[in-house]
Amino acid sequence: MNTETNRHSRRDEIVTAIGVLALILGTATGDAVTMLIIAVVSLAVVSLIYLRNMGIRLFLLAFVAASIAFTVAMGISTL
Repeated sequence: MNTETNRHSRRDEIVTAIGVLALILGTATGDAVTMLIIAVVSLAVVSLIYLRNMGIRLFLLAFVAASIAFTVAMGISTL
């Protein structure tokens, strides 16, 4: 049981580190569209890591939400 808990906490630490790294890189670019692209890619990676825990319906919902956000951001950036 302890091994399972350690495995999950280690995976959570790695995912958190990837998220913080993506946030820092996105902020360093200074471009909102680049930050959005990095956020969408990070969401996809985290979703794939936790796909077994989330279930396919929640994964598809997150994918659709990210796609809509990306489309809206691209539409706004061209104005």
